[in-house]
Amino acid sequence: MKTKQNLILFVFVAFFFGCEKIGVDPNPPGPNPADDPRLKFKGVYNMTQLENGINYTMSIDTLGAFCNNCDSIKFENFANLFYFNSKFIKNSNVNKISYFPNIPMVDKNGNRWKLFPTGISDPPTHCNALYGDSIKICFSLNNILYYFEDGVPYQNLSLTHVGVRQ
Repeated sequence: MKTKQNLILFVFVAFFFGCEKIGVDPNPPGPNPADDPRLKFKGVYNMTQLENGINYTMSIDTLGAFCNNCDSIKFENFANLFYFNSKFIKNSNVNKISYFPNIPMVDKNGNRWKLFPTGISDPPTHCNALYGDSIKICFSLNNILYYFEDGVPYQNLSLTHVGVRQ
């Protein structure tokens, strides 16, 4: 009787673990860049601040859905100051990167800023766009609402940073 129970248990376990789902690829293909325009921007970039020649590394990565008609994107070490997630709206110009930082943005030194992209609707500047493996980011930083409380000098900066994907 014990042998019969062991045999039934063995057959059940072999059947259960030996079955394979038909039509399911065990190694599904990765995301298609044509379906997800954010993948074009994903990577680590060696960036240069054109205003002072300082070099730094910035990374761009994808995140889950932010809202029904948009996705999200993550910036690490943006402008050598900020780490943030942003809504990413699919643009008709597939080389343009759209980002919408929170206000205020807190930099890695604990100071608050209003950060906003510039040159988005100005094609001649080629700002906030990817060209092959090169990226050009244009943005403004302003601390007028926070400089007194943060104990720092007032600054209103218009900046351009360029980089090449590693």
